[in-house]
Amino acid sequence: MISIPREILSFLDKKGGRTLLIKGSAGSGKTILSLSLIKACGKNGIYLSTRMRPEDIYRDCPWVEEQLSRNNIIDATNPLKDKIAVQERDLSDVIKYGSREDFLVALYERVTRLKNPVAVIDSWDAVLSQLHTPEGRMEEAVIELCKDTQANLILVGENPEETRLDYLMDGVVKCEQTQVENRRLRIIHLTKLRGVQIHQPQYLFTLQDGTFQSFGRFKAETIEAPKLWDPISDTQKYFSTGCEDLDNILGGGFRRGSLNLFEEQMDVSRSAEGYLWRCCLFNFLRQKRGVVLVAGEGVSPQKIKELSVPYVGEETWNDYVRIGVYGIEEGDEPYIVPVKGTADERYNIWKNVVSELKENTSEPIQDYTALDTLEFRGGVENTIKAMGVAVRELKNSGDLQIALTKPGLEVTRQVINLAESYFKLQSIFGTAVMYGVHPETGFYVIEVDGEKGYPQVKLVPVV
Repeated sequence: MISIPREILSFLDKKGGRTLLIKGSAGSGKTILSLSLIKACGKNGIYLSTRMRPEDIYRDCPWVEEQLSRNNIIDATNPLKDKIAVQERDLSDVIKYGSREDFLVALYERVTRLKNPVAVIDSWDAVLSQLHTPEGRMEEAVIELCKDTQANLILVGENPEETRLDYLMDGVVKCEQTQVENRRLRIIHLTKLRGVQIHQPQYLFTLQDGTFQSFGRFKAETIEAPKLWDPISDTQKYFSTGCEDLDNILGGGFRRGSLNLFEEQMDVSRSAEGYLWRCCLFNFLRQKRGVVLVAGEGVSPQKIKELSVPYVGEETWNDYVRIGVYGIEEGDEPYIVPVKGTADERYNIWKNVVSELKENTSEPIQDYTALDTLEFRGGVENTIKAMGVAVRELKNSGDLQIALTKPGLEVTRQVINLAESYFKLQSIFGTAVMYGVHPETGFYVIEVDGEKGYPQVKLVPVV
């Protein structure tokens, strides 16, 4: 799916012929972006390529064919074609630009044949090197041609540094490929877009499926007509996570009898982590399995219920969910369990809750634990001891435990050693992302799709 930052689309939608420079190092995604812009703008495209042959473009990017006909792909990849006799070649394949004037005339003729065209020259540096003409004069002439014909012009530049061309063009964006935690990230920088307010100067993007897909700030749309969750089946060895993408990453899901750890950075959107976990919660509940949880500090049990009941049902929630709450004497809802007394007393309360659910359902249970609450309420030593006991019992019971931790918790290092899987979640430019420490993975962008009437988490790899 193609997704372009809204600022770029607004910029190219303005009248008068806009000029845009796409720059970046080799492999940063410039060519895919330029082709994706032709598709996203929905205009007739002209593509002069010194990098890719027409057959390669259609093979790698078949989605561009509707906006970019074969006749409007100008193949400049092979200078040797100039030596072939004119009658032996198709002039739509090659523009013979032996001089600046030849090039401008040929480009003008192509542009004026189409209505609302967008012309891409990829790469501008290669064209200049073949024309043997002064750089400044050529740049100004092409920009003037664009203004005269009211065509949008996109130049792909190979020099990531600032040059004179940056000042001449109406817009400048830079594609960057970098490493964070030894994992690839792709970033597009909106350096200049004349006449358009830049709300977000940087976006994460991926080239998944050979298209340019950028990601804005994490936001889950409200589902107007919620439906009950359709559970994903488990296997003999694994519980489904409720997210097909995460199941695939884990090779089947959460292993039965395992502890699985998620570390949430302080800047990540809490709702992103919540959606990811609730997928697993819903998947358990819709199979009539019990779920016990200790929510994070400051998290309301009533809010968790409010966000969940539309997808599992009120009766199922009250029958199969138990939420431990510290600091209260009695619960005013059937799913709320007061957790009080000494560390041993609290442990026994929780053990009885788990046993009761398992007896009532004859099914495995899911135990969700916010480690910040356990450390704050019970101390580091008691929390580590309790988690160690819980993991030993998991091996025998075949239940599932999910734990959420945060940077700075003293118990994290010990719990990591107990966990079957370990993922980190964070926010980059407002986009919620995650990656696996074990299993080791690259970055995935967290998105929520409500098309089926319930919130499905999609994990899009940054490639």
